Amino acid sequence: MKKIYGIIFGLFIGSLFFGVQPILADETTQPATSSSVQTATENKSDPQILYASHVQNIGWQNYVELGNTSGTTGRGLQLEAVKIKLNNAAQTYAGGISYQSHIENIGWQNAVTNDNISGTSGRGLRLEAIKINLTGELATKYDIYYRVHAQNLGWLDWAKNGANAGTAGLALRLEALQIKIVAKNAAAPGGTARPYASASTINYQTHIENIGWQGLVSSNQVSGTTGRGLRIEGLKINLANNGLTGAINYQSHVQNIGWQSAVSNGAMSGTTGRGLRIEAINIRLSGEVANQYDIYYRVHIQDKGWLGWAKNGTNAGSMGIGKRLEALQIRLVIKGDQSAPGLGTASVSAGDFKPQIYRPTYFSQLDGSWSSMTFNGHSMGASGCVPTSLAMVLNGSFRMNVSPVDVAHRMDGLSSASYGATGRDLVNTAQSYGRSVEQISSEQRLAQVLQEGYPVIMFENVGIGHAIAVYGYSNGNTETFDPYNCQFFNGWVGVGTLFNRPSADPADWDAGRPVFVIR
Repeated sequence: MKKIYGIIFGLFIGSLFFGVQPILADETTQPATSSSVQTATENKSDPQILYASHVQNIGWQNYVELGNTSGTTGRGLQLEAVKIKLNNAAQTYAGGISYQSHIENIGWQNAVTNDNISGTSGRGLRLEAIKINLTGELATKYDIYYRVHAQNLGWLDWAKNGANAGTAGLALRLEALQIKIVAKNAAAPGGTARPYASASTINYQTHIENIGWQGLVSSNQVSGTTGRGLRIEGLKINLANNGLTGAINYQSHVQNIGWQSAVSNGAMSGTTGRGLRIEAINIRLSGEVANQYDIYYRVHIQDKGWLGWAKNGTNAGSMGIGKRLEALQIRLVIKGDQSAPGLGTASVSAGDFKPQIYRPTYFSQLDGSWSSMTFNGHSMGASGCVPTSLAMVLNGSFRMNVSPVDVAHRMDGLSSASYGATGRDLVNTAQSYGRSVEQISSEQRLAQVLQEGYPVIMFENVGIGHAIAVYGYSNGNTETFDPYNCQFFNGWVGVGTLFNRPSADPADWDAGRPVFVIR
């Protein structure tokens, strides 16, 4: 010890002699150099993240790390809760991990930290989304990435540092989870384009006669007008806030054009500036959005009002009967949602617009009550087949309180014929009673209108031109109502037979082939 003290004393004296500041054993040490700080930093460990999932029908799985999968894929099992922790918190930077879950019927829970449970167990509620953060100094040194496997969508892309991962508003379960930590601003472990898929919404607008483009409306709202008799001429439909792949596709049946080609995603269907009505539409979805949603739509149609709901590409409206669309509604409905509207009759034909029509009342032009009455300078018994046939239809089929006498008086005032009545006289008189008249030029069309239940008046060749009424259709035949005491036709006769023996009198053809459906 004396030797050591002597050495120290000598060093002390030497320092005084040479002007060197001595270092005493109890004096505070100088700050570390930058190289010593770097050494201390390098001694910090990278954080190790462990995570575990509570899985439907399984319960808590073991912890995994290093981006491995927690949960299941391909089994249709939902994640119900998660726990996340740092395995080496004492060896890494100060801070921790914070995470929160979006739960079925609950929404976002409050954030929890460091191995606490986020989610539920024993309640059968699915996780739908998750977000994870690093905290403290740890967050300044590292980024945390995570991605989820979602029902029907598979693996979504990687989310980062508290961003949402999963789905919202789609009622889809999370099935698996992966988590990775990387150095701050280092490359992501994979794609980051779509870590989160939100519910889709729909916007649409119509171009209206005398108005132009109306403003956008959203799901289930009315676009167009009702009670104003204005046609829809154009249509645009677009998906908004769409976190899913796919498109909305739609097409219109347009007056004088027919079905146009389908368009998508906000493009115009129909026409503008041409005065053409849209008569029918259909709408369908494609891609992921079609897997998650059904598209429902209904139209308000001229002379009929609101039709029933159509779904996923079914036609709504009418074709070939000249009826305009006046308004429409469209709804996006998640598949399986019990609030979906019930389907109904979404498309109509000409038969849906006809009133209740009955069998004609039989009248004979030879009836003594009017057979001697003068019609166009001759007796009803001799020349009254046309007014008598029209009276059968008006009185019986349309329940109008008229007789052959009433019809003959009116027709006499509208006709310039010198004997009987012409095809044009029949048309003018029927229209004067508020009926519409269609001239029939083909046997096929004649059979069609008879099958639809409309009465027809035909001018037949029985040696002279002779008008009869016909009604009904069965096995190619129609029932005849011959006003000349059924002398020329009685009962059911072939439609082809009647169509192919028209009157040879040119006066009967002054309104076209003398076959007329009365509506």
